[in-house]
Amino acid sequence: MAGMDVLTQSEAPKRHIAFIGFMGAGKTTCARIVAGRYGRRFVDIDDVVVAACGQTIPAIFERSGEAQFRRLEEEALAEVLARPETQIIATGGGILTTPGNIPLLRQHAVLVYLRVKPERALARIDDVLSRPLLSSAGSTEVVFALAQARATLYEAACDFSVSTNKRSPDEVVDVTVERIRAAGYGSLLA
Repeated sequence: MAGMDVLTQSEAPKRHIAFIGFMGAGKTTCARIVAGRYGRRFVDIDDVVVAACGQTIPAIFERSGEAQFRRLEEEALAEVLARPETQIIATGGGILTTPGNIPLLRQHAVLVYLRVKPERALARIDDVLSRPLLSSAGSTEVVFALAQARATLYEAACDFSVSTNKRSPDEVVDVTVERIRAAGYGSLLA
């Protein structure tokens, strides 16, 4: 399936649209564009975590570790998905590494996996130090292995995937919106 745009029909009614994928894939950028185009609320899960604990993501990782960050992320996700109004959600690249997040996301959101080659993702990230897993990785090989391992999670969880490699953010959004409508979720954009 890798390298292809995949569309699968979901089983449950969904209220939100959530972007998943590796860091640097364009999740936040594309979610903001969709929200702006369709007058929906944009939510970045990382921003919810930061607001809830008053610390930056790197500070949470440094002071409390990745496990604590994942717990905070899980709480933020549950709170956001419980909201009744349709939201366009940007998730963190590791959100699917917490097993309970997968069924929660699948139940409440159309999951759009933004696929990106690791080397392209790294080139898009301005501040590597703001990404704790990147700053501690030590080598591009470690980052590539992390991206590959997570790609399996993203593919398994998503309703469909869209490659961002040779597309502008607006082109990615156009394809995404087309796929959302084709999958029967156009009302989330109305």
